[in-house]
Amino acid sequence: MFPADHEIFVSDLLSMWIMEKLIIKIDGPRMQENIVDANIDKLISRNLIQVSTTRLDGRVRSVCIHDLLHSLCIQLAEDNNFFCTLNKLKAVGTAAIVRRITCNSNEHADENFGVPRKIRSLLCFRGSHEVLLNLLKRNASDLRFLRNLIIEIEGGKAIHLPNEIANLSGLSYLKLKAYLASGIPSGICCMKNLLTLEVIQQLLILSIFQAVF
Repeated sequence: MFPADHEIFVSDLLSMWIMEKLIIKIDGPRMQENIVDANIDKLISRNLIQVSTTRLDGRVRSVCIHDLLHSLCIQLAEDNNFFCTLNKLKAVGTAAIVRRITCNSNEHADENFGVPRKIRSLLCFRGSHEVLLNLLKRNASDLRFLRNLIIEIEGGKAIHLPNEIANLSGLSYLKLKAYLASGIPSGICCMKNLLTLEVIQQLLILSIFQAVF
């Protein structure tokens, strides 16, 4: 679900795997981390993923996946309806059955699709983030099953996070890595099921530099 050449942090995988119930929430967070590390090490030993960075204690901090394998994974996932891209929501009946949506390319999608009411994960990295934000603004209260939301927009492009995001009543993991022009909606503090909130504010450093010099 991540873009090609994207640095995937083990901490993100931990939260997503718990949300998808691939890891049972028992024995405390340390045990959960050990399970994730063991699975990551298995994938590395089979040359399915590559180490990007490590921690001071030698444990893997982030990984990446080869382009060819990334393309193969996308094809297999779409064939088995594991997830779909934003562009393919227009297909007849897709919105009714899709559980995971990713927007990880520079292709721009239109808004002519049904509301994916049973979606559990929504990831946006580039491209049609305006369409995704409009979806959240209009239909947040209908996305009761959404548990995982990741929005990462590089390049200093400003985005306006809709206040309606606070209506995502079932959301448990929210990661925002972007230039949030209007800040974080205050209603987020009232989201009772939100367990993890990660915010990385991207600044328009280049624009500031050009304005000064």
